[in-house]
Amino acid sequence: MVGLRETELYNILKGRDIFLKDLVGLSPRLNGKEVKVVLEDICFDVAHYYSGKGYKAAHQTVGEMGRLGAPQFIFIKSGFNPQANSVILDEIEYLLAKEEIQVTKSRTGMIWLYTNPNTGECGIGLKSLTHICGGVALKQVITCIEQHQEHDKAFIRTGADAIVRSNIAYDTIYYFGHQAKPRKTKAKEWAAKLQQIDTYIHHKTGYAEVNRESKDDLIAALQRENDRLRKQLGLYNAGGLVRWHFLLGTTLDHKFGGSGAVLKSEIETTATQQLLDFAIGNLRNYAKNNRVLDGLDPNADHNIVTYKSHHETLDANAINEHIGYYIGYKKGIEKLTDKDHSQDTYHLVAVCTRYPETLAQQAGAKWSKLQKGVYKLDLLLDITIVVTSQVEVTPHNSSWLLFSHDKNRVEYALALPENADLPEYIPRLLREDLQLKEALNT
Repeated sequence: MVGLRETELYNILKGRDIFLKDLVGLSPRLNGKEVKVVLEDICFDVAHYYSGKGYKAAHQTVGEMGRLGAPQFIFIKSGFNPQANSVILDEIEYLLAKEEIQVTKSRTGMIWLYTNPNTGECGIGLKSLTHICGGVALKQVITCIEQHQEHDKAFIRTGADAIVRSNIAYDTIYYFGHQAKPRKTKAKEWAAKLQQIDTYIHHKTGYAEVNRESKDDLIAALQRENDRLRKQLGLYNAGGLVRWHFLLGTTLDHKFGGSGAVLKSEIETTATQQLLDFAIGNLRNYAKNNRVLDGLDPNADHNIVTYKSHHETLDANAINEHIGYYIGYKKGIEKLTDKDHSQDTYHLVAVCTRYPETLAQQAGAKWSKLQKGVYKLDLLLDITIVVTSQVEVTPHNSSWLLFSHDKNRVEYALALPENADLPEYIPRLLREDLQLKEALNT
């Protein structure tokens, strides 16, 4: 206060603690030098003084401090967001503030305030309203809410920890303070206090809204990172389509992992790059303790698998290619020197999502049904055809069901314990594809 003449501002500040050091005897230091920190109430009063003198910046500051509260205003301006309490309800995290209030002259009660930090939507616990309204019965509060013209939108959530939306909560408090008979003094006091109810709850719960521009920048950055990770994981091909072969390979690897069966994916079978989708070796080890997927042969040394997703067609050309890949793979195996592979046995399987109507017609008598969703194509080499949208719905077929492009089958398979720890992108992409299917069919 030294050097400050006895003015109106002097009289406002006279006899008061000005700096943090005056209050607690400490000041922060920056680069070894003491930083003078002005207390929040002093900041407000000084801003209010200069606002009255016509300073626009001061007027704006007073408005923001009044709307947010001085502490929250300082937190936002300094980029500091105090650690808020939170609670998870229905898998949604809410910022939470609890406060004990005087309900009647002889009784206190706890009120609960909630804010969704992602949307800013806020409200008051249903039971808390009975305290704020001066101890009225819960039944009376519920009746009041049910009579509100927006009663169908009254609750952010229902149940044991019901949360009443802020505007409905305010109207309820106002009713008991000004219109009910008898009127409740406490409700009237709270109605005056909560005229800016959203601001009040946001302040109490420690919510600070991100400005729109920053939020858009954040979303754009997250989208760029998502695209980068997509490319890194190889979930999509150059045309932007999901690599269904990769997903099925990951699923099969997950299924057979640790059993002794060996899965190989996208194997080069010729000098020019031709990739066999999958080769499953030593399936008999898996079969010792598990029922094998329909269409696979646990007695064969090698199950040679080609796969056509719902975007592709299993036709005669695909079968010819599969036979070619098998021959190339067999030659490569027989060249290995780890052991004699000349007597190895092979089982060829073609997996597809849709029933290959044209191929079945072309095959004529060489086409036969072995079991539900499994067919035999009798050529010089027998090829087993598995139609994932037709196979038996049973746990041992879960890997086929996941790639059936059928909502009920996919959800059945995803709910099985063996698929609980699949990589998260597999169920996500499967469901996204089904949602797209539904959208196209409506």
